Amino acid sequence: MIEASAPGKLVLLGEFAVLAGGTALAAAVDRRVQVSLNPSDRWSVRSAGPAESSDEFEPLSNTSASSPKFALIESVLEEFQRFVGRELPAHLIEIDSSALYDAGSKLGLGSSAAAAASLLLALDCAANLKLDPAVRFRLGHAAHSRAQGGRGSGVDVAASTFGGLIGFRQPEEIIPLNWPNGLGLIAVKTGEGSSTVGHLSRMEAFRKSNPKQFDLEMGRLVELSERVPTDILDAEQFMGLADDYFQALAGFDRKASIGIVTSEHLRLRDIASKFGAVFKTSGAGGGDLGLIFAKLELLDQVRSAIQESGVVVVPVPISPSGARIEAV
Repeated sequence: MIEASAPGKLVLLGEFAVLAGGTALAAAVDRRVQVSLNPSDRWSVRSAGPAESSDEFEPLSNTSASSPKFALIESVLEEFQRFVGRELPAHLIEIDSSALYDAGSKLGLGSSAAAAASLLLALDCAANLKLDPAVRFRLGHAAHSRAQGGRGSGVDVAASTFGGLIGFRQPEEIIPLNWPNGLGLIAVKTGEGSSTVGHLSRMEAFRKSNPKQFDLEMGRLVELSERVPTDILDAEQFMGLADDYFQALAGFDRKASIGIVTSEHLRLRDIASKFGAVFKTSGAGGGDLGLIFAKLELLDQVRSAIQESGVVVVPVPISPSGARIEAV
């Protein structure tokens, strides 16, 4: 048996801009998807998690189309076998993504990307290839993108594969970064999880209907995102950048009606600002996690105020390690 895991991710800044050539800032989160491979007489997949009943299906078969929830797993298997140029011995794949859920709802931490990264490492170990993480990232991104209909920048797969804090530019530029001294982070639930695919579809509709305005708004986001590698060096500078980015994103959202920024986000921004802290959305926005950046000496006060307002704080410790083998 082989056991592997990969962390979830938080996109801290650069969401959406990364799709237009900007830089995304992402952190691997020490809430991990677990994958195990057990030799078997046939390929099968069993998933477990609060939002998924235990289930099985046979990948790489004519019946797989009837199991869209396992499209990612089949895509990863196909990508890996195409890369190695041979069929692999059959295994039972068991996947547990429960750590990336809370009370039965997804937290928006990239469970599918973490599943792809952990499964690829487990398959790599089973084939005894010892692939470079950069190769596993390329395979994972290709499989993940195909399973999502060609959407996605790859930043979530990169964070789950490499771990730590990274800057990311398409197609595969990874910039290792360090967390600035004196900066604290609080993640909060802002509602039910949102659909990245839905937001991207509405953004594309806006681009087609008003290309000049789209270019202006997206250009501003890209311009701000390019400050990530320098501004992350200083807590004060980065908080200013995060606030600028959120305001630019809110302006974009007002014109495009994407659904990124909600009234709850604006309420949380008001609470955070009383302590000199900064609120911004994460990833697709909408109901996904919100982020509050604050000076470390004020972090406890901010957390208490947020909780007293009825908002759930979600622990998201940054994971220095990406995908890793847990047992062989």
